Amino acid sequence: MASSDPASKVMRREADDPLLAPVVALLLYGVLFFVLGQFFPAVVKWSGLPQLYFLLAALWIMHRQKVSFAALGFRRQGIAREFLFGCLAALIPLTVILVLLIFLHFSVLTTDVSANRFLLTPSRLYHLFILLLLAPICEELFFRGMIARVMKDRIKPYLLIPLVALLFTAAHFGWYLGPFLLGLATTWLFIWRNSLVAPLLLHMVCNAFGPALLAFAPQVYQQLRIFFL
Repeated sequence: MASSDPASKVMRREADDPLLAPVVALLLYGVLFFVLGQFFPAVVKWSGLPQLYFLLAALWIMHRQKVSFAALGFRRQGIAREFLFGCLAALIPLTVILVLLIFLHFSVLTTDVSANRFLLTPSRLYHLFILLLLAPICEELFFRGMIARVMKDRIKPYLLIPLVALLFTAAHFGWYLGPFLLGLATTWLFIWRNSLVAPLLLHMVCNAFGPALLAFAPQVYQQLRIFFL
């Protein structure tokens, strides 16, 4: 006799549709952090709590759906090749920045190492930790590893890529151009390579642009402000 327990029904639905858990987790995230952001906006933006939420949600989904890290591309065999693809992908935005600096004759680069923006205070180190490590790992694991992984067999890539990019952008509670373009690139990379290694590396490199430009080329940072949070 089949159980009519509500928890059992949810588990059966989740087994039938693995997209259910990521969707529920994303909706809960939206409600929770939207409300929290109305009262504590700085906490939501710089505490690392949203990223930790995505990490815990992804690990919980992986446990429930029995998804291994190897299935997401983190396996010894082939990881060097995926790392190389990530480096090649990162060359594209790096080239764009370099061309812009050449066009400006590097005159925007600052040599004032005594400026306050160069001081690595504990607060700034923590922000760098969030930008360069915590955010890329947690967000790639959830958006590409949990959402795009399930949807790529259901939706055509030309629809899936912008859809996941829009969800990724909306999770930043603002329609910034940078997260959207990053979402397009990392989702495309994940679908193409079927691995999180290359998207993760690209995410880390792109997240480093903001602090690097702010420190060494603040004029360029202001001109490209639309790309950054």
